Amino acid sequence: MRIRTLQLLLIATVALLLTLPSLAFAKPEGKVVWALRGQNFAGAIGGDHSTIKWLQSWVPALHEPMLIKDMQAKIKSGLAESWEVTDGGLTITLKLRQGPTFHDGSPITAEDVKFSVERYASEKHKMVFFKELQSKLESATVVDKYTIRLKFSSAYNQFWDRFFEYYYILPKKHIEKVGDKHFAENIMSAGPFKWKGYKQDVYLDMEAYEDHYRKVPEIKSLRFIYVVEDRTRLAMLKTGEADMIVPSPAHLNVIRKDPKFRLVEAENPRTVALAIGDLVRPGNWPLKDRRVRMAVAYAIDKEAICRIVMQGACSPSNSFLAPWHAGWDKKRATPYPYDPEKAKALLKEAGYPNGFETEIGIQPTMKVSMQPVAGYLAKVGIKARLNIMEAGAWTQNCHSLKTHGMFWRDAWWNARTHPTSPIDVQLTLKAPWSCGITTQRVSDAVEALGKIPIGDPRLASEAKKMDDIITEDLPRVTLWSLKNIVALGPRIKYYGIIDGFLIPTRAEFIELNR
Repeated sequence: MRIRTLQLLLIATVALLLTLPSLAFAKPEGKVVWALRGQNFAGAIGGDHSTIKWLQSWVPALHEPMLIKDMQAKIKSGLAESWEVTDGGLTITLKLRQGPTFHDGSPITAEDVKFSVERYASEKHKMVFFKELQSKLESATVVDKYTIRLKFSSAYNQFWDRFFEYYYILPKKHIEKVGDKHFAENIMSAGPFKWKGYKQDVYLDMEAYEDHYRKVPEIKSLRFIYVVEDRTRLAMLKTGEADMIVPSPAHLNVIRKDPKFRLVEAENPRTVALAIGDLVRPGNWPLKDRRVRMAVAYAIDKEAICRIVMQGACSPSNSFLAPWHAGWDKKRATPYPYDPEKAKALLKEAGYPNGFETEIGIQPTMKVSMQPVAGYLAKVGIKARLNIMEAGAWTQNCHSLKTHGMFWRDAWWNARTHPTSPIDVQLTLKAPWSCGITTQRVSDAVEALGKIPIGDPRLASEAKKMDDIITEDLPRVTLWSLKNIVALGPRIKYYGIIDGFLIPTRAEFIELNR
């Protein structure tokens, strides 16, 4: 009965969406158009581009990383062709490739790396991912034109992840010549595509960089547009206004049944959870009781949501560790299987036999998946209202530490080399992004594990201890791991999956039907 109800709701939702009109987006001739799930380019376009907004999906097309990493978190060479770790991890020497250039044709040298790293290490940059670099970097020394040596005051376990994901190498001479403001609005970097222009909240244009060292894109012009409405992205794919879209899970079966379109799917180590707000402030409220948080975990049928509502776009997850992390156990039993009767019993034991009212703060793109979560909670007496907020308001609400409810939270791209990344910026008391989502015990466990370097024989056992403590204390109720799914129109012949890891905007690997 439960499954049948979900199926009927899904069919009705899809039918309604497909009757709604699309918005008019003119597709420029000769461009490949990407319609992404999101809101706009705000913040990424006019801001300080020494800290390029990592959340912006177009970043991998524009920038080239020092290091490239596959889905199993294995480090491969990018701009850096080799590297050496000495002094017990305190010194890292990187040798650059000779040949790669910035988009103006100037060579990428060790001076550019020094300039970029010191720029990230400057205290003026507030992005959380630079805080550890700012506290640990002792020096960046140019050894020769293509060799840079970095020295740290203590082990920097997150270095490899940050250099892959956030520390893009920027053109020193160009920025010093044009200034920060001009650079932020006319970005020049070293990726397979060059910046061409944008219209705020409408589109962002790029063109192929014909001298890229690694891969010259087959497509010569690329347009990104952010489209919040799921139905609009689907309509744009159907009309040819967009060549590629990030589809809503509710539309996957619709696309699968149409022979004109294809879905490209790949596993994605990004996990989604319900974060429990304000656990560290004195006082009592329902969710501060661990038994209530356990009830939340038992109340949700994650498998049914992934299979029926999300149409296979996710898989249930019960661990904060990924398969490539030290300490991960593939035989680990599900700690909180779907058991609504146990959830009710725990609520009664905690003093809430009739349940209670709360809210779940979400961004618009999470509505499809979070509606059934709220439905399952309601069945055990937890009446959770969905509070839908734009990204800025959601972030402010999180950081305010004023909510006694829950909110959607993801663990970002968990293809990280160290088990504490990225939860180190969420689950420690001193973390700027914790939003109160932790306990003293969890915070201590994460901090302790963060001091153990990669390769240390203690790492696996201590990572398992951390995972067990998080699972027991439940500052977050882990729900599922999302999949990367892209829908392709008839113009697209091939969309590459690199090392098993589909990155939505690695557009240089796209091939066209002629």
